[in-house]
Amino acid sequence: MVRKELGKKQSIARELNTELVLKLIKEKPYSATEVASILKLSNATSCSILNSFLQLNLIKIHSMDSINGHGRKRVTYSLNDKYCLILVISITNFSINITISNLVNETLVSETREISRYDIKILYETIIKVKDILAKKELRDIPLKNIIVSLPGLINKNTGELQGSPQFDKDFYSNGHNIIDLLKDSFNCDVYLENDSKLMMLGELSNKTFPINSNGMLIYCDIGIGGALEFNNKMYLGSRGYAGEIGLIKVANEEGKEDYLDEFISLRALKNIIKDKYNLDCTIEEMFNLYNQGNKNIIKEVENNAKIFSKAIIDVVNVFDLDYFVIGGRIINFGDYYLNKLKEYVNEKVQNITIKFSNRDGDAIIDGAKSIAVNHILNLVLEDIKNNEKNN
Repeated sequence: MVRKELGKKQSIARELNTELVLKLIKEKPYSATEVASILKLSNATSCSILNSFLQLNLIKIHSMDSINGHGRKRVTYSLNDKYCLILVISITNFSINITISNLVNETLVSETREISRYDIKILYETIIKVKDILAKKELRDIPLKNIIVSLPGLINKNTGELQGSPQFDKDFYSNGHNIIDLLKDSFNCDVYLENDSKLMMLGELSNKTFPINSNGMLIYCDIGIGGALEFNNKMYLGSRGYAGEIGLIKVANEEGKEDYLDEFISLRALKNIIKDKYNLDCTIEEMFNLYNQGNKNIIKEVENNAKIFSKAIIDVVNVFDLDYFVIGGRIINFGDYYLNKLKEYVNEKVQNITIKFSNRDGDAIIDGAKSIAVNHILNLVLEDIKNNEKNN
């Protein structure tokens, strides 16, 4: 019984050490001696774990050098950039971005194209495009391990299903997992759907946009509105993954009409308000241009937009006691005037609230998606090593 317990403890210690070594090597190259010193391991344990990673091709020899030009060479190890590929498909603002990166977060391919609608045909066209890219000489010998699809809409974290999105045709998601199944069948790898605002929050957190110990919210305002919460620099998802969807908060406009925030301040809603009030049918880009040219009607509606937006932020502050808000999406194209108006309206009711525009925006979505994929791949490797050691 004592031997069995000892063996169990040794196995748990080995698993923990393996995870810690991988976490260290993920950050930057280290030698076996450095790993042993930092993690307080024996050189034998450090070398053994690194060798197990080498056998899996997960890491590679990064450099071999001698400190003084004599004696035994110092060997450092890093994650293997040729271990696998990661595909991010970001569908937002009537565009599709295809980003292919490697395990060390290097972007190898990034292409964006504008689309006129969201439907299954667009997804098939994207699959064909990705296959063409993966067939290129520099990529075709590296396996694709993970696909992250970024979408505007509610995604159930327990089932992985897109629950719904006002921006998509129903056939895009009405058959449950059809997006996931289509991509799995096409590329034979793990596929995950993620809400674009949640990915953007992960990207902003990784870029240290939110201060340490802050309690904050990311609000993504574009054609639709999404959001994500962070407490002490960790994203809070809620029981189903919907936490932070500020677009579903009900507010009243200047006429006293009550509706969801999304129906009042999204760029889609603002465009429709301008059309209905002033008989001005313009695209979102034309709306920005008119605003910058000083169109009084557009400026008036942008001010109203900021005032309604402030009501939702105040409600969130009163409920969650948040102190830090980061705004992303094309709403930031209204610039400092809009931001200052938003702060002014919020500060009339609550003080000591920081509100700022994202300086990463769309890039943060890709950053967040890549971080999820890398962590998932490394966790699978750790699980495989654990199972192999149990069987042996």
